[in-house]
Amino acid sequence: MFKKLIRKFVEKHLYDAAEPILIENLRDWLYSSYRHTGFIQYYKLRKRNLMGLLENGIKDDEYWITIGKLRELKSMNTSMNIEVARRQKEEKKQIREDKKKV
Repeated sequence: MFKKLIRKFVEKHLYDAAEPILIENLRDWLYSSYRHTGFIQYYKLRKRNLMGLLENGIKDDEYWITIGKLRELKSMNTSMNIEVARRQKEEKKQIREDKKKV
């Protein structure tokens, strides 16, 4: 039990120290990709290909891998929607604050 706890702690901190994640960069990328035609085309093509695999019938292990890929694709799209909504909310808040100042 104690060894397991120490291992998790060390792995977490070694990974975090090795490569810091800059949240603001990630948010900028999500926002800029939201309506980018290249990403929209990629999303449609990737989803169509994955759905085609499921429709044609595949082995159990491949089935669950494909389901995981679909969920990850959906998760990325959801993250983009959340970032766009967050920025829109910030813009509205800024507009209200500007009106109060005037």
